[in-house]
Amino acid sequence: MPRYERFDAGDPCWVELATSDPRGSASFYSAVLGWTLEDMGPESGHSHLIEAGPLPDGGSAIVGGLGAAESGQRTSWILYFAAPDIEAAHARALGAGASSLVEPSDVMEQGRMALLADRQGATFG
Repeated sequence: MPRYERFDAGDPCWVELATSDPRGSASFYSAVLGWTLEDMGPESGHSHLIEAGPLPDGGSAIVGGLGAAESGQRTSWILYFAAPDIEAAHARALGAGASSLVEPSDVMEQGRMALLADRQGATFG
């Protein structure tokens, strides 16, 4: 897996797993993919950062997050795409027929995100 220093608009840049069994999922993906998971503490609802490695250069990279699914939510993966202007990308997606699930908002000090569903209901960020 290459290490990205920056992402171009539209590049996949983050992945998240919402699961009914965070500990079991963390154990599974650690064993299968060699991921290391870091608990982000109570302010994040004990979400975990996913660190993949070793990379060819010997390092590692934070590639996503893993957290508890909301009540009634199925276990699901969400892929996020880079957008230099989240408000403009959100508006374009709505104009193309997407539904907004989470309006553009801050994610701690990490940046901004929005969550949408395409016309068939597939979620993306």
